[in-house]
Amino acid sequence: MEPASMRASGDKCHFSRTDPATCVLEAGKATPQPDFWNFAEGWVKATLLKVDPNFENLLQSPSAPIQNGAMVRWSDYSYPSFYQVKPFNPELMVAYKSNVNNQYSYSYSPGDFGDTGQLSPNWKSSNCPGPYYFAPPRKHLPSGILTTNLAVCPEMRLFGMKQCVANLVGDQYDDIQWRYDTLHAELLKYISPKNYITKDEARAAIDFLAPYGAFREYYNSQGETDMNKIQIQGATALMDLTERSIEVHYGYFGDKWLKINLANYLVATARLI
Repeated sequence: MEPASMRASGDKCHFSRTDPATCVLEAGKATPQPDFWNFAEGWVKATLLKVDPNFENLLQSPSAPIQNGAMVRWSDYSYPSFYQVKPFNPELMVAYKSNVNNQYSYSYSPGDFGDTGQLSPNWKSSNCPGPYYFAPPRKHLPSGILTTNLAVCPEMRLFGMKQCVANLVGDQYDDIQWRYDTLHAELLKYISPKNYITKDEARAAIDFLAPYGAFREYYNSQGETDMNKIQIQGATALMDLTERSIEVHYGYFGDKWLKINLANYLVATARLI
């Protein structure tokens, strides 16, 4: 978007930039002042202070602008590395086993939290300690940004470190982390050799969960061979902001992708005026 901007209702929340950029909005509890610390569970606070007694003061300088509980993560966002360098995650995992789930068995491995790591080996695993960890930022994508169902900004993660949030998401944390890590790996596969990605490659990357790809059991656990009988959960969309078009795959996996060009609709609308 150029200029890049975002406005909320009543202009109560306004973030803008004048350079071409993309961003992800991460939203937590709507409060006039950042309330990261007070929202986390008591045992989480105790664990973080055990690792760094100055932790609460660190939150006074968030890693990105925040207003009314919303933080914007731009494509050039710089993740504060100390959240991964200091042993916050290993200590949170130990405390999670003691306070929440005594069956939790994952042992922290630095490689799983590295630039190209994989915290959950598959969508059925149970390596994630619910919401009680700082998600690894992974390797930066040139001129791009990857989003997920959960926050990546470490301060915003604190909003989710609450039992009521854990109850809402249930056992989906590993699925969410696995999809994020796997899509990141798919995108890097295409981008790394040449520092850009083509439209066909982008379409292939975002379609990585299709039952005719590498993870065919994700939506097809019954082993159905007829793609016209396997329903797409939601839709997969590829938008070209230069061409001003959108390609969408919905319905059944045997259906063709549908392409819509904005220019055609603007012309048709102009004829009606």
